[in-house]
Amino acid sequence: MIDEVKPPLHIYSLINLIHEDAWIKNVRPQFTYLHDPIVATLMVAPISGTVDETRVATLSVHVFDDTIKIRDDLLPQFGEGKFIPAPATYSPLFFFPLVGEKEPPRMRKDARGYVVSFSWRFRMFAVGEWTIPDQIIAYERKGEQFTASAPQGTFVVTSLVGDLSLSDIPSPKILPVLRKPDLPSPQKTPQLPAFWFDRWVREPRHVAAYSFSVAWALAMIGAALAALWSIGAWRKNAREKSATRALISRWRNVCHNAGERVCVESYRALEEALISLLAHAFPNMLPRSPGIKDIEAVARNAFDDNQWGVLCALYEELESVHAKDFTPEAVALREIAANLMRMMDHLIPRINNERKSL
Repeated sequence: MIDEVKPPLHIYSLINLIHEDAWIKNVRPQFTYLHDPIVATLMVAPISGTVDETRVATLSVHVFDDTIKIRDDLLPQFGEGKFIPAPATYSPLFFFPLVGEKEPPRMRKDARGYVVSFSWRFRMFAVGEWTIPDQIIAYERKGEQFTASAPQGTFVVTSLVGDLSLSDIPSPKILPVLRKPDLPSPQKTPQLPAFWFDRWVREPRHVAAYSFSVAWALAMIGAALAALWSIGAWRKNAREKSATRALISRWRNVCHNAGERVCVESYRALEEALISLLAHAFPNMLPRSPGIKDIEAVARNAFDDNQWGVLCALYEELESVHAKDFTPEAVALREIAANLMRMMDHLIPRINNERKSL
C-alpha cells in the first residue's frame, strides 16, 4: 500500500507500532534535492546579430541552499583563460574587445533561494558561429569545497546577409522587385543668390563699408606696431641712460679714491678715466689712445681757453708718469683728480646730448 499511494505523514506513527524490532520513538522524513543545490547557466544576448554589435554575456548562479557561499576569488572572468568565444581564426582579444567596465553582480531572491548574475559587455568582429565553453563555478558548503558547471553558450555573428545555422533565425526571403515610380516633371533650377563680390558692383555702399573695415583694421595694426616700436625705443634709451650713469659714477669714484693710495696705479686709473671720458664725449672722432694734438685737431672748438688749459695740464701731469725718475705725490694726485672733475662737469652734458641724438 505504501508503494502505490502517498500516505500522510502520520502513517509513520502506525509503522512504528507494527515494527517487529526495537521501538522507534519518532520518524521524520529526510528530504534531499532532486538536483544539485546550485545551478549555473551561461547565455549570450542577443543570440544572433551583426558584426560590431554590442552583446552581453551573462553567467547566472541559482543557489537553493543558504549555507552555500560562492567563491568569488575563483569565479571565471570573461576574456581570461577558456572563458572566451571559440573557435576564432585570429586572436580572440582582437575580435571581442570588452565594452566599458565590468558590471557589478546583481542578486534577486525567489521562493526557493536567490540568483546571482554576472554580466560582461563585448563586441565581435568575426563572422560565424561562436561557442563559449563550459565554466566551472566553485562554492563552499558547510566547510566543504564543491564545484558546479555552467553549460556552454552559443551565438552567431553575421554581416547582415549570410547562411546561419541556428534554427531561431528565419531563412532569407527574396524581396519583390520594386517598380520604378514615375518621376515628376523636371522643375526649373532656382536662381542662385548673388555672391558678396557681385554685390560690390551693383551696390557701391558695400565697397565703402568693406573699405572702412579694412582701413580700421590696418590702423589698429599700425598703432600696435607703433606702440611696440615706442616701447622698444624707450627700453633701449633706458638701458643706455643706465649704462651712462654707471660709467659716470665709476669716473667719480676714481677721482674720490685717488688720494687714498699714492702709487703709479692711481695715476693710471685717472688716465684711463680721462681717455674714457674723451671717447664718450667725442665718439668715433679720436684714436684709441688720443694725445693732446689729436684732441686739438678735431675738438679744439669744444673747449674755451680756461678749459683747454685744464685739459693740457691733465695731459702734462699724466704723461710725467712715464719718466724714469717719476715719484708719486699725494698733492699731485689730488690736483689731477680735481682737474678731472672739472673736465667731467664740462663734458658730461655733451655726452648726454650725444646719447639723445642717436
